[in-house]
Amino acid sequence: MSERIFVSTPNDSVLDVTQFQIKTQVLKLIKRAGFEPQEFSVSGLPAQLMWNYENVNQVLHRCQGAVILGLERWQAGPGQGIHGLATAFNHFEGALALAHQLPTLVIAERGTERQGIFFLSAGQNTVYLLSPSMIDWHKTKTFRNKFKAWRTEVTARFQVFAGYCAQANPTAQAIIKEFKKQGVSVMDWQKHFRPGRSILEEVERASQTCMAGVFLFTCDDALITQNKKRAAPRDNVILEAGYFLHAKGKERALIICEKGVKVPADLGGNIYIELEDRHDITTIKTRLSDFIQDRL
Repeated sequence: MSERIFVSTPNDSVLDVTQFQIKTQVLKLIKRAGFEPQEFSVSGLPAQLMWNYENVNQVLHRCQGAVILGLERWQAGPGQGIHGLATAFNHFEGALALAHQLPTLVIAERGTERQGIFFLSAGQNTVYLLSPSMIDWHKTKTFRNKFKAWRTEVTARFQVFAGYCAQANPTAQAIIKEFKKQGVSVMDWQKHFRPGRSILEEVERASQTCMAGVFLFTCDDALITQNKKRAAPRDNVILEAGYFLHAKGKERALIICEKGVKVPADLGGNIYIELEDRHDITTIKTRLSDFIQDRL
């Protein structure tokens, strides 16, 4: 499952020959890196979508990075002299990409006004094409270094975070294996949480670098309520699930409940997958595939 890259760029119909060549080369570089460009009315998830705030937001939810390509649309002056202005959509989509905390590569055509998303203090990997008419502008050291840094950020991200308790490790590994078979990268807390950090710090990092979370509620802690014996999931797994529900929204937090486990009352209204037998995930494989298809 290739990483999706949101591409903010003007429509081809308004570009001159040089601008079209720049855009074509940028898209080639994205594809060569193994990524899948997402461009409204052109490719990927938004190919058939109408441009509006909600659709842009939903597409960005399912991307692992963004490229903002600033190509001159208008000229303004006199004031401080003639300068080029990129489309306002660049600033809007760039701001949303940053709000989603996506690694964002900003590329601006020579002469484009350095304001908004194109201002260096935006804190992103920003490249100004000093000589876009050069055939090999993309081979310059400056551009290659910026592109490499951005690509490294994108590939360091995961598509899914797996939250579970140590006792449920065999079940969790079977689920993780199923995700990986379908090309999904998984952050496994036992392998990827950094030593010397608090659990909350690492869960926060996971919410910032993963598109979604899968949480395994298993019968781990014995409970006796009204003289009835029951079992509840570990508190830390419930905490992680709650954090992701807030950070990512309920559409991107999948809860898998072992049959018989006590589900917290506050989660009672959320749809979850019931696992009949923690030693056999066969019965939920279709639901896992649906989650991958619809939510990632």
